[in-house]
Amino acid sequence: MKGVPLRIEIGPKDLANKQVRAVRRDSGAKIDIGNDGLVEEIKKLLDNIQHNLFDVAKQKRDACIQIIHTWYQSLSNSRATYLFTHQAQRVLGVRGCIGKNPSPTSDR
Repeated sequence: MKGVPLRIEIGPKDLANKQVRAVRRDSGAKIDIGNDGLVEEIKKLLDNIQHNLFDVAKQKRDACIQIIHTWYQSLSNSRATYLFTHQAQRVLGVRGCIGKNPSPTSDR
């Protein structure tokens, strides 16, 4: 997500009601917040947005990780990030445990 994560709208009706409308960019939810607890409520919303974005990114990352036990398993998905088990690293001669499209002679 690029841009402002939380948009604050203040209109004539909001001024009369002593409130503002906050619109979340990640979910599109519209929330009316009173002027009294505005700062605290916005801090909570921004923290919540950050946690939600992190959780979504982590789920997408975890969906792309493929655990490899043998070299031939890695040929099934060329776009995956591979996680080699310690035993597979020794057998295959792969030094690093995570890599994109690894080869048996790679230094990663």
